Amino acid sequence: MRFKSNALAYNCRHGETKDKMKLASATQMRKIEDEAVKRQGIALKELMASAGQAVAALAAKLIPAQGQIAIFCGHGNNGGDGFIAARHLALNGYQVTVVLASDADDLKGIAAEAYDSLTKSSARIVKFNSGLCLRPGLVIDALLGFGLKGEVRKPIREIIAYINSLKAETIAIDVPSGVNSDTGEVANIAIKAAHTVTFTCPKIGLALYPGAEYVGRIHPVDIGIAPEIVEEFATTNLATEEMIKSLLPRRERETNKHRCGRLLIVAGSAGMTGAAAMTAMAALRMGAGIVTLAVPAGLNDILEVKLTEVMTVPLPETKERSIAAAAVDKVLKLLRNFDALAIGPGLSRNRETAQFVRELMTQTTVPAVIDADALNNLAGTDIVSGRQAPTVLTPHSGELGRLMDMASADIEVDRIGIAEKAGAEFNATIVLKGSRTIISGHKATMINPSGNPGLATAGTGDVLTGIISSLLAQGLADYPAAVAGSYLHGLAGDIAAAAKGELALIATDLIDCLPKAIKKVMGDKN
Repeated sequence: MRFKSNALAYNCRHGETKDKMKLASATQMRKIEDEAVKRQGIALKELMASAGQAVAALAAKLIPAQGQIAIFCGHGNNGGDGFIAARHLALNGYQVTVVLASDADDLKGIAAEAYDSLTKSSARIVKFNSGLCLRPGLVIDALLGFGLKGEVRKPIREIIAYINSLKAETIAIDVPSGVNSDTGEVANIAIKAAHTVTFTCPKIGLALYPGAEYVGRIHPVDIGIAPEIVEEFATTNLATEEMIKSLLPRRERETNKHRCGRLLIVAGSAGMTGAAAMTAMAALRMGAGIVTLAVPAGLNDILEVKLTEVMTVPLPETKERSIAAAAVDKVLKLLRNFDALAIGPGLSRNRETAQFVRELMTQTTVPAVIDADALNNLAGTDIVSGRQAPTVLTPHSGELGRLMDMASADIEVDRIGIAEKAGAEFNATIVLKGSRTIISGHKATMINPSGNPGLATAGTGDVLTGIISSLLAQGLADYPAAVAGSYLHGLAGDIAAAAKGELALIATDLIDCLPKAIKKVMGDKN
C-alpha cells in the first residue's frame, strides 16, 4: 500500500491557508518582521501604519460613527499601533480617548513618531490614574502586545483590571494584554477581549488554553509581509477543516476490504476488555476494511460477544490474563498480512507483558500506533527511536514524562517544545493529548482546535488510537494520520457534547458520532 507523504502543502496569506493556519512565537514573529525589512525593503514604520489602520477599520465596523472609543496604550510598538488607530478613528469623527500607561516621554522610536502624529488630531489624551472615569462604547487594548514574560506588573495590572471592569466590547491588538503569546498562560490577570486583531499570522498562545478563552474572535490581517518569509520561520500550525478534508482517504469505486486497510490491534487484559473493544470499533468506524483484535486467550470469548464485525485472535496469556511473552512469534506471523498495528490499550504493565511489547516492537517493521501501557512498557528503552517504520505515539503528559524521564508538570509548562523534542528524539510523530492536543513530527507541529472538556473521561484515548491507526492502515503516513485522526476525534466529541452535554459524554459516544464528524468534514449534507 502506498503511503501519503508527510508534507502538507499550503500557500500562506493573512496567516490563514487552504490547508491550515500558520502560528508564530514571539521570537519567530520578530524574525519575520526583521526579514521583511531586509528582503522586502519594508520599514517597521510601514508595518505599524498598516497594523493601526486595520485596527481602526475593525473598530469602525463594530461601533457607529460618533461613538466613544477608549484606547489604552503602552510605551512599546503595540502602543504605537494604538496611536495610529486612534488618529484614524479621530479623523473619521469618532470621540477617541487615548489613555497612556506611562509618560509620553517614555515613548521611543516609531511609537514616539506615531504619538507625535496623534497629538495633531482631535483625540483626547490622558494618563491613567485611579480616578479615571470613562463610559466608552468600545475599548482597544494596545498595552503589551506579544512580548510579555511572567506576571503583569503595575501599572499595567491596574489598567487591565480597569478595562475589564468597564464591561465594554474590547479589541485586543495582536495579543490580549496578560496572555503569554507563546504558551497561552495567564499568570495573574489578562484582558478579556471580544476580538483580537493579529498581524501576519496569529501567535501560538492564542490557540492554547487558557489564552484561547481570552481572545474572542481572531482577525488575522495581512500587513504586507511576503508569505514565503512566514513559511520559513513560523513552524507551528492550527488544523483547519479544509486541511483535514484534503487528507482523508477516498475509496475507489472498484475495491475490496483488503485494499481498504488491514489493521491488527494488540490490546486488553483482565478488567480492560472495554479498552480493546473501543479501539477496534473506532478503527472500523474510521473506515479500515479489516480489523482484527489480538487479546489474551482467556478474554477472547468476552470480546467475541462484545464485537460483531471485528475478528479476534487468542494469544498466549499470563496467569493474570495479560499477554504472555510467548505471544511474540504468533503476532509477528499475523502481521505479515496487515498494513498497520495498534498496540497498548488496556495491555497492563505485567512484567511478562512488558517483555512481549519490547520484543515485538524490536522486531516488527509495520507502521504502528503505540498507546497507553505499551508506552509505559517501552519507557527507559531506545526501541522506539530505533524503529524504521512510521510510528505514532499517543501519550498524555504522564506517559510522555515516563518516556523522557521528566515530570509531567514540566511537560505542561512547554507542551509544544517538549512534543517537538520528543518527536525528534524518538523519530516518531507525537500526539500529546490534552486541552488542545499537540501533534509534532517530521519537523512539523500542529495544534488541534477541536474537542471539549467532555473528552476528559475514561476510554476516549482508546478511541483516538483506533481512529489514527485506522487511517495509518488505509495509507496515510504517520503525521497526516495523527493530525486527521486527532481532529476527527475532537470533532466527534464536539458533536456528542452538543447532543448530550459535556458532563454526560462517554467514550462510546465518540464512536457513535464519528460518522457525523466525517460527513461534516467531507461536506456531505445528507
